[in-house]
Amino acid sequence: MSKIELRVSNKGQKAVDILRKQGFRLDSTLEIEVPSLPADVTELGDEDLMLLYNRFTQYYDFLCAQVACAQIDERDLEKTLELEESRCLLDKPAVKSERVAILKAQVASDPAICDLTETYTEAYNYRKLIEMMASNADRDIYLLSRELTRRTAGANHYQNRRNKWEI
Repeated sequence: MSKIELRVSNKGQKAVDILRKQGFRLDSTLEIEVPSLPADVTELGDEDLMLLYNRFTQYYDFLCAQVACAQIDERDLEKTLELEESRCLLDKPAVKSERVAILKAQVASDPAICDLTETYTEAYNYRKLIEMMASNADRDIYLLSRELTRRTAGANHYQNRRNKWEI
């Protein structure tokens, strides 16, 4: 079993708290054996298939919450970076239009801006990876759903044919 914790910033936590006050359930942790698909889902028994489907659904729900938190964090860092760049620009002396490129380069190389840019890039990279994981889990759930549908459609098809010929 793995314990997965929701990664959320202070501003993201405020949004999570508002959701909870409204009565919505958003778990901060998920204790689960991270699911993976077997090579051949058709070999799973019906009960095992449903258990795997359920585990994937829980995992996907948590991943979607993490994607939302990652988007909030990334947006917050983007705004912080923009604000800090603006402040840094205001601290520089006014320049003629031909020196704007030099001024922007000075701002971009400012240590505080470099640190914020690095933090923002890390948040962006994390968001992209967690989105990919959620997308993968969504496809896996779809595959399991199709197998469940195939099995129930097959059972219903044979039952309907049998009922058609009964007197």
